[in-house]
Order: sequence, then C-alpha cells, then structure tokens
Amino acid sequence: ASARAALGLPADKPVLLLMGGSQGSRAINGWVEQALAAGAGSPALSYLHLAGSEEARDQLARAYTQAGLRARVETFLPGIGIAYRAASLALVRGGGATLAELLAAGVPGVCVPMPGSADDHQRKNADAFVAMGGVRWLEESTLTTDHFRELVDLAQSPWQIEQHAQRARSAGRPNAAAVVARRLVNLSNPQHPAA
Repeated sequence: ASARAALGLPADKPVLLLMGGSQGSRAINGWVEQALAAGAGSPALSYLHLAGSEEARDQLARAYTQAGLRARVETFLPGIGIAYRAASLALVRGGGATLAELLAAGVPGVCVPMPGSADDHQRKNADAFVAMGGVRWLEESTLTTDHFRELVDLAQSPWQIEQHAQRARSAGRPNAAAVVARRLVNLSNPQHPAA
C-alpha cells in the first residue's frame, strides 16, 4: 500500500506492472496500446508501465487515458524495488536478473521472452521461471488482445494471485547476494577446506 501511494496509485487496487526491459519493448508497448484501444483493460486495476523511451511513454500515457484507466507510465524507475512492492502481477521480458528479482520479491509474473536472444536464453529463462513459480510465458509473435484480457483477469483474481505469489516466494532467493558473499569469504580463507 505504501509503495502504491508513493507511486501515486490507489492503495486498494491491484497493480499490473508492465515492462520490457531497460530499453523498453516496442512489441510489448504496441501490443498493450492495441489491447487498450480494443477495450481489454479494466478500471478495477491500476497500471504501472515502464515504457523505455519518452516517445513510448507519451503514446502509452495517451492510450491509458483514452481507455479511461488509472496508470502511471514512466520511461523507467531508478529504483525498481518500489515497482515490485506495488505490483500484484508483472508482465516482463525473460532476462535472468528480472525473473530472479520477481521471484525474490514474491511477485507472480508472465514472461514474454525476447525473440532472437543469444542461444535463445530468454526462452530458457522463461521455462525455468515458470517451473519455479512464474505464472506462464507467451510467445511475442502470438500476443493477442485476448492474452491481455487474460492478464487483466488474473491480476483481478486475489486468490490466484496469492497462490502464484506463494510459489514465487518459495522459489525466490532474496538473500542470494549475502549467501554468495559468505561463500566467497569462506573460500578466500586459507584455513577453509576448499581453499
């Protein structure tokens, strides 16, 4: 609730977080614009959309306004943690760091892997993400307005969101950095058996 308030979003509405990576995603942004124009959004949700560029931000802000929806649209947020704390559900790309952050934050997510990523790593990440607690992944080339409606419906289902959030939290490793640091310190100790 405090994260939503800090972002200027109602504390009592679920939040759908949409982001296509640090540079944004034309495909995801365009898909959302089309879905909003087709009436696939819901006023029962708030939307936090990180568009990646000023031009995309402006276009999406207009699309949300024209659809009569409450949204905060930014190019990016310098501290992504507040977005995760505010989000009920996230739509993201398939970068390993983003997916690990969602699991660590206990935020259920739908992944749209970037096509053509090196060694198809984003699709592999998406498979692992779903196995570990992510909701599902969608092929970018098959995105439809119905997919957006399904995303909106899921974000409005508290019991489904809680089930998925529990799975994400159980798979997440919020203390991963501390564990790795502790292991490195132990390995650097000449008295350590592995040294």
